[in-house]
Amino acid sequence: MLSNRLVGAYVDIERNAFGDDTLSGFVLNVSDELCLIHYVSSAFQVDGYCVIRQCDITACNVFDDSTCFTTRALRLKNVRLRKLKGVDIASWAAAIESAASQFPLLVLHREECRDDSCLVGHFKELNSSSVTFFSISPSATWDKTTQVLLAQLTRLDFGGGYEDALWKVASEDGRIPQ
Repeated sequence: MLSNRLVGAYVDIERNAFGDDTLSGFVLNVSDELCLIHYVSSAFQVDGYCVIRQCDITACNVFDDSTCFTTRALRLKNVRLRKLKGVDIASWAAAIESAASQFPLLVLHREECRDDSCLVGHFKELNSSSVTFFSISPSATWDKTTQVLLAQLTRLDFGGGYEDALWKVASEDGRIPQ
């Protein structure tokens, strides 16, 4: 479990329950249940944000040695923490609603149900047990309205390059659902 003392640190987070899943990035915020990470790809490029459950974290490697490869690569590529204001991680509901207020597309993961897919969409509404959103396909066409139970969520991504590209193509086509 991550603590507030790691806010600002660059870490590799392992989540063994979902295969060989390691997330790298800067810790932005930590709550009792969730953690907000500024995601950094294996190419050492920032690529959006993700919220994960604390209970899924099996290991965390903190890169605080200025002589190690990772720390040096980040410095040489000028990769730095970008602060993100206004994303509340007190609960899944708060995280979804606050992220949706700043980012048009969200990526919802239900890795305990299906580890091979994620759902991408535009936020529509939220109630105490589920979120409803307009699904978008990998070709940027709107599919259908989808409802996901909050209890099934294991990860939430937003603000990444893929989501940005999908949104731009869908916006250019002028068919944004309301």
